[in-house]
Amino acid sequence: MKKSKPLVDKDGEVRELLIEDIKEFRPVTEIVPSSLAQKLGIQRSETAALAVADARLLSRRQGEARKIAAEHYPFRCCVVCGLQLPASLMVAHLDHHAGNNDPDNIAYLCGTHHWMYDAGLYPVEAIKLLRAHWQETLGKPDHKPRMKDAGVKAARARKRSTAARKAWQTRRQSAG
Repeated sequence: MKKSKPLVDKDGEVRELLIEDIKEFRPVTEIVPSSLAQKLGIQRSETAALAVADARLLSRRQGEARKIAAEHYPFRCCVVCGLQLPASLMVAHLDHHAGNNDPDNIAYLCGTHHWMYDAGLYPVEAIKLLRAHWQETLGKPDHKPRMKDAGVKAARARKRSTAARKAWQTRRQSAG
């Protein structure tokens, strides 16, 4: 039995499928039950068209896109949710043109958010802003903007609490 290369590379990323991999795939007509094939309109002559479509998918140069993404965006996470599992991340082409590997056109997305982006649920501008945010923060939370006057607010709250406690004790003593 011929040993095939694993589909995951040393970094844990799913590698690009090669023509040799596709040649090992079984035709759709062999896998799908005939009743389903009939409903889907799949005929024996369509398997050749599917092989051509699969070969066209390989021309997307995903390996090149991953290298460009790694070079320009060193902090690797889904730009929407922050997931940092390398095996779960995909390089998404923001203009939906798989051959355009311009750094401004690619972003890391997990499978769920890649699907949601492709479905039109996220605008391109939002993805670009989130991508810039994650590269700037490197996944570390920054509470400074929200907490800039937290000490002053806490001191005011303690002062009000002390005044309220004193007033309550005074009322209790004068009532009793």
